[in-house]
Amino acid sequence: MKKILTGFLLGSIFFSGISFAASKIDVSFLPLSFYIDGEKKELSQGQQGFIYNGTTYVPLRFIGESLGKEVEFYKGKTNTIYIGKKSGGSEYQLEKVNPTSKNLINSSQIGSSFESNQGGKFNSGYIIGQNLTDSFGWIKNEYTLNNEYERFEAIVVPHKNWSGKNKNDNVGNLKIYADGKLVFSTGNISSDLKEPIEVKVSLTGVSKLKIDCVGADLGLLEAKLVKEK
Repeated sequence: MKKILTGFLLGSIFFSGISFAASKIDVSFLPLSFYIDGEKKELSQGQQGFIYNGTTYVPLRFIGESLGKEVEFYKGKTNTIYIGKKSGGSEYQLEKVNPTSKNLINSSQIGSSFESNQGGKFNSGYIIGQNLTDSFGWIKNEYTLNNEYERFEAIVVPHKNWSGKNKNDNVGNLKIYADGKLVFSTGNISSDLKEPIEVKVSLTGVSKLKIDCVGADLGLLEAKLVKEK
């Protein structure tokens, strides 16, 4: 038997930085093995399950992702955990949200569709630096959120115009700033990108959002702000 602070343990095994009201309990740590559909799975270093009052507790992220389900935690009014498909909430396409400050050069909303360098087709978002090869266009918009949104989501991928051309190691990049702090960056994107870049940024507690995307025939696609229900 070993006494622990449950707030510290549960916070550390699921998601660092989460705090709970601490209370002391007695738990048993045992050398547990895990098999998911007959395949052995290993916990990450520093994680372990434990038994309390006859019930076995295991890190939620470990179980969810072992079953092929994405696990996300959004700290806010409801401290919501999503496993797999999300439900509820409201989504707002970025091009339909009025920015506080707008800076759009050689870029535009997608008219009918956008086809990526890998053949994927998208129907919403922006094409950055349309038909440019030796210079960049950009979108550098700022939005006032008033702490009302949970996350920003988008997909970034080069346009099909890059297919068949010589490789370019830098067709643009995306940076996200929350209250003036850089919280996400794709780094320089290559014209032969093999898979679209999926962007998911938590906006909990954020008042000001800045989207800074520069590029040449680069798609900022399915960009949206999401409110929790």
